[in-house]
Formats: sequence, C-alpha cells, structure tokens
Amino acid sequence: MNKMKLSNVCPHQALMLAISALALASLACSAIAHETPMPKLTKAPSVAESDPGGTTADDGAPGEGVEVAVTSSPLPSPAPSPIPSPTPSPKPAPTTTPTPAQVPTTAPVVPMSESAISPANVDRVTQLVLWDEGHGMPHQLAWSPDGGTLASASYNIYLYDTQALEPVGTIDAGGWTDSVAFSPDGSMLASASHQSVTLWEMPSGGELGSFDGIKSASSVAFSPDGTVLAVAADMAVKLLDVASRRELRTLIGHRGMVNTVAFSPDGGTLASGAGEIKLWDVSTGRELHTLDRHESWVHSVAFSPDGQLLASGSVDQAVKLWEVSSGRELRTLSAHTGQVDGVAFSPDGQLLASASWDLTVRLWEVQSGRELRALTGHTNWLRTVAFSPDGETLASGAYDATVRLWGLGE
Repeated sequence: MNKMKLSNVCPHQALMLAISALALASLACSAIAHETPMPKLTKAPSVAESDPGGTTADDGAPGEGVEVAVTSSPLPSPAPSPIPSPTPSPKPAPTTTPTPAQVPTTAPVVPMSESAISPANVDRVTQLVLWDEGHGMPHQLAWSPDGGTLASASYNIYLYDTQALEPVGTIDAGGWTDSVAFSPDGSMLASASHQSVTLWEMPSGGELGSFDGIKSASSVAFSPDGTVLAVAADMAVKLLDVASRRELRTLIGHRGMVNTVAFSPDGGTLASGAGEIKLWDVSTGRELHTLDRHESWVHSVAFSPDGQLLASGSVDQAVKLWEVSSGRELRTLSAHTGQVDGVAFSPDGQLLASASWDLTVRLWEVQSGRELRALTGHTNWLRTVAFSPDGETLASGAYDATVRLWGLGE
C-alpha cells in the first residue's frame, strides 16, 4: 500500500483517514472470528437408507455431537396397566344341539331270547315272509300283545297270523285306514281314518262302536292301562275315555296337522308330531316341551321301552333321538335319502328301526347311533315298521302293497 505523508494532509483529512483505519481493523477482527471451527453435525441417514421396511419417525433436534439415525426397531411399549384380564365371553349357543358321545343306557326292559334281533346279530337278519295285500297299501302295522297277530291299516284292515305265517281275515273298515292300535290286553283294536275312529272286538273283528264327532283322524294309541285312547285329529290331539267313548280333553298347540301320537310306557306323557313335536302331561293336559329341530313334518314318534328316549322320523329324511325329561335333542341319525315315515324301538331298547321312502328299513344301535344294517326288498315307499313283542321279528309295510317279516335266518 502507498504510504502517505501526514505532513501533506490537512487536519480534516487526517481525521477521516483515522476513522477508515479503525473500520478496516474492525472488519479484519470480524473475519478472523468467522473462521473459528464450529462443532460438526453428522447428517442423519434418510428413511429409505435406514428403514427398508418404510418405518417413519418424527423430526427432532439432535443433541450436540450425537449422530441421529432412524432404525426399524420399534420403540419399547409402555408398561401395561395392572388391569386383570377380562373373563372370556360365553360362546354363542350352537345352532344344533351338541351330540354326546353316548346315549344313556338302562337295563333291558324285556329279557330277550337268543332268537331276538340285536346289534350282535343284525348281519343274519333276512326276509322271512312276504304278504301281498293286492290293492291295499299298508299305512301302519301293529302287533297284538301276545305277538300272535299282526294288523295292517290299509284299504280296510288286514289281519295276519304270525305263527302260521298266513293271512287270517279282513275287517271291513269302510275304506282307507290310516292307523291301528291294539289295547294292552289284546281284546280290542282301534282304527283311525278320515271318516271315523272305531273300536273292534278281537279276535272276532266285530265292531264295538265309534267315537262321535271325530273326523280327519290320522293316528291312534292306547294308554298303557287301556283306559284312554289318544287320537291325532286335524290340528289337535283328543284324549278319549275308552269305556264311555266320551272326550276327556283336547290338547291344542300344534301349528299344523297332527300325524302321529304315542304314550310313554308309564302313561304319564304323550308325544304328538306335526310340524314340531310336543310332549304333554296326560293328567293335566299341560304342554311339557316343544321339540322343533326337524326341518319338515314329523310322521312318526316312538318311546323307548324305559321311557327315557323318544325317536322321531320326518319328511326331512332324518331320524332324531330326544331326551324325554328335558326335551333335549341327543342325536340325529342320518343315512336315509327319502322321508322317514316310521320308527320303532326293539323291546329291549338296543335297536331302532326306521322305514323310509328310499325303499329301505335301517337298523340303528341306539347307544352309539351307528347304522348297523339296511334291509332292502320293498319296491315302493315304506310307510311303517314294528318289532314283535319278543323282538324276534320285524314287520315292515310299503306302498308296494306288501307286508314283509324279517328275522334271523338259519
């Protein structure tokens, strides 16, 4: 820089030069101050670099000298609150009743002979005899209490001697008959039709009388003591005094035509089947239970010999077992491919027979629910099935106009 001689500068110029020199010195000090190193910040990696999984984090001010990195490790969860776990909610009620492993069993009600049909010998069951009713179509079969006679509700009533294995006569009932039942002592036979309910003297077949005012009857059953006759009539069940032929009580509650009735072995309970099954207290007429798990009309009901179980057959092709005391469904037996019109327990309660429009009679083990045998031979829809009192013979009837007897072969 060129040096200036102060001697040649006037006082005012000297003052200005002094001020400029001070300003230059100040700028130089400022520049030196800005060249002082600052703490270095390490650049945080980008989200893409540090978290391939796409985890994000909130922006924050890093501390001095701390390298900030975003990682995919989750932040530690806060300590859980000391709240007890809630009690699990109960499962919703199932749409179908759970099936138990076994149906309760009791001692046989009737001692059975070695010739009786049982779960152990069903493979030996064979057709013993065939009776052709010609223009008839068996709707229901009933054994006399001594097992010597079989009655068939058909076009009129056919009677068969089951010892001689031959027809013995026909009762002129005035046309189609839907149901027949023997009195417990075997002295009477009751029949039901759309025209009347009639009592017949046995074995002669003479008419004893009819019950006035009952039409559209589809099923009859005697009480175990023989004093009361239950009749399915239209949408009701009528309880009739046998001796006086007077109506004792009418049971109302079904939503459709009643197709079948049955007394429990002790006579205290009556079962009736329509679109649903109802259990009634016979002495009071009070409804005990409604069993409504069938999907269509119920055509047959039967009590087990000990009275603990009820079997039912339906148009829905199912056979069901129920606990009488509670009305609870125990088991559904599924094998038929046509509607089931008849069910019957063996006298010892070990077997259940079912008759179906699939042209078979099926034999089931009651305790396990297993199908043991399917009997074939009928050529049209089966309507009815019944065990003989000694359990040695099974009778079946169908729309092929035949009655067939089944038993153990040689």
